[in-house]
Amino acid sequence: MFHRITFRTCLPLTTLLVTLPFLGCDAKKEVPSVVVESKGPTLSQAALTRLEEADRLDGKEDHVVGKCYVCNLGMDGSDEHSVEVGGYTAHLCSKFCQKQFAKSTEQIVLSTEVPKGTTQE
Repeated sequence: MFHRITFRTCLPLTTLLVTLPFLGCDAKKEVPSVVVESKGPTLSQAALTRLEEADRLDGKEDHVVGKCYVCNLGMDGSDEHSVEVGGYTAHLCSKFCQKQFAKSTEQIVLSTEVPKGTTQE
Protein backbone atom coordinates (compact mmCIF):
# COMPACT_ATOMS: atom_id res chain seq x y z
CA MET A 1 0.00 0.00 0.00
CA PHE A 2 2.86 2.39 0.74
CA HIS A 3 4.15 1.95 -2.82
CA ARG A 4 0.78 2.91 -4.35
CA ILE A 5 0.59 6.15 -2.37
CA THR A 6 4.14 7.04 -3.28
CA PHE A 7 3.60 6.24 -6.95
CA ARG A 8 0.31 8.14 -7.08
CA THR A 9 1.95 11.13 -5.38
CA CYS A 10 5.14 11.05 -7.42
CA LEU A 11 3.58 10.64 -10.88
CA PRO A 12 1.86 14.07 -10.97
CA LEU A 13 4.91 15.70 -9.37
CA THR A 14 7.24 14.11 -11.92
CA THR A 15 4.96 15.17 -14.77
CA LEU A 16 4.94 18.74 -13.47
CA LEU A 17 8.71 18.85 -13.12
CA VAL A 18 9.22 17.53 -16.63
CA THR A 19 6.75 19.96 -18.26
CA LEU A 20 7.52 23.03 -16.12
CA PRO A 21 10.49 24.25 -18.19
CA PHE A 22 8.28 24.32 -21.31
CA LEU A 23 5.30 26.16 -19.83
CA GLY A 24 6.80 29.63 -20.27
CA CYS A 25 8.09 29.12 -23.80
CA ASP A 26 6.08 31.11 -26.30
CA ALA A 27 7.79 32.27 -29.48
CA LYS A 28 5.25 35.07 -29.92
CA LYS A 29 6.15 36.94 -26.74
CA GLU A 30 7.90 40.26 -27.27
CA VAL A 31 11.10 40.98 -25.43
CA PRO A 32 10.89 44.39 -23.72
CA SER A 33 13.35 46.93 -25.04
CA VAL A 34 16.02 48.31 -22.77
CA VAL A 35 16.21 52.08 -22.45
CA VAL A 36 19.68 53.42 -21.80
CA GLU A 37 19.84 56.73 -20.04
CA SER A 38 22.37 59.18 -21.36
CA LYS A 39 24.90 60.65 -18.99
CA GLY A 40 24.49 64.15 -17.71
CA PRO A 41 21.52 66.46 -17.53
CA THR A 42 18.78 66.62 -20.16
CA LEU A 43 19.07 69.72 -22.34
CA SER A 44 16.62 71.67 -24.47
CA GLN A 45 16.89 71.57 -28.25
CA ALA A 46 18.26 75.12 -28.23
CA ALA A 47 21.08 74.08 -25.89
CA LEU A 48 21.85 71.00 -28.00
CA THR A 49 22.09 73.24 -31.08
CA ARG A 50 24.57 75.48 -29.25
CA LEU A 51 26.63 72.43 -28.24
CA GLU A 52 26.66 71.32 -31.87
CA GLU A 53 27.98 74.74 -32.93
CA ALA A 54 30.67 74.69 -30.23
CA ASP A 55 31.65 71.16 -31.27
CA ARG A 56 32.62 72.50 -34.71
CA LEU A 57 35.03 75.11 -33.31
CA ASP A 58 37.98 72.75 -33.72
CA GLY A 59 37.01 71.83 -37.28
CA LYS A 60 35.77 68.36 -36.34
CA GLU A 61 32.28 67.10 -35.58
CA ASP A 62 33.28 64.55 -32.96
CA HIS A 63 30.86 65.42 -30.12
CA VAL A 64 33.72 66.89 -28.10
CA VAL A 65 33.77 70.57 -27.16
CA GLY A 66 37.43 71.33 -26.55
CA LYS A 67 37.04 74.91 -25.26
CA CYS A 68 35.92 75.80 -21.74
CA TYR A 69 32.25 76.83 -21.73
CA VAL A 70 32.48 78.61 -18.39
CA CYS A 71 35.28 80.81 -19.79
CA ASN A 72 33.08 81.67 -22.81
CA LEU A 73 34.93 79.20 -25.04
CA GLY A 74 38.08 81.28 -24.73
CA MET A 75 40.29 78.77 -22.89
CA ASP A 76 41.34 75.29 -23.93
CA GLY A 77 39.71 72.56 -21.86
CA SER A 78 41.23 69.26 -20.77
CA ASP A 79 40.21 65.60 -20.54
CA GLU A 80 40.82 65.79 -16.80
CA HIS A 81 37.99 68.33 -16.34
CA SER A 82 35.23 67.06 -18.61
CA VAL A 83 31.47 66.66 -18.30
CA GLU A 84 29.20 64.40 -20.38
CA VAL A 85 26.11 66.29 -21.51
CA GLY A 86 23.52 65.64 -24.23
CA GLY A 87 25.74 63.19 -26.09
CA TYR A 88 28.70 65.60 -26.02
CA THR A 89 31.83 65.73 -23.91
CA ALA A 90 32.59 69.26 -22.75
CA HIS A 91 36.20 69.80 -21.74
CA LEU A 92 36.64 72.52 -19.15
CA CYS A 93 39.82 74.27 -18.06
CA SER A 94 39.68 73.72 -14.28
CA LYS A 95 37.92 71.87 -11.48
CA PHE A 96 36.06 75.10 -10.61
CA CYS A 97 34.72 75.44 -14.17
CA GLN A 98 33.83 71.74 -14.22
CA LYS A 99 31.70 72.12 -11.08
CA GLN A 100 30.04 75.31 -12.36
CA PHE A 101 29.23 73.71 -15.72
CA ALA A 102 27.83 70.55 -14.14
CA LYS A 103 25.66 72.63 -11.79
CA SER A 104 24.20 75.05 -14.40
CA THR A 105 24.74 73.36 -17.75
CA GLU A 106 21.65 74.59 -19.60
CA GLN A 107 22.06 78.18 -18.42
CA ILE A 108 25.77 78.30 -19.29
CA VAL A 109 25.36 76.72 -22.73
CA LEU A 110 22.50 79.06 -23.68
CA SER A 111 24.22 82.20 -22.41
CA THR A 112 27.55 81.52 -24.15
CA GLU A 113 27.98 82.98 -27.62
CA VAL A 114 29.79 80.62 -29.98
CA PRO A 115 32.36 82.69 -31.88
CA LYS A 116 31.22 83.27 -35.46
CA GLY A 117 33.46 82.61 -38.41
CA THR A 118 35.62 80.08 -36.57
CA THR A 119 33.44 77.02 -37.10
CA GLN A 120 34.13 74.74 -40.05
CA GLU A 121 31.00 74.26 -42.20
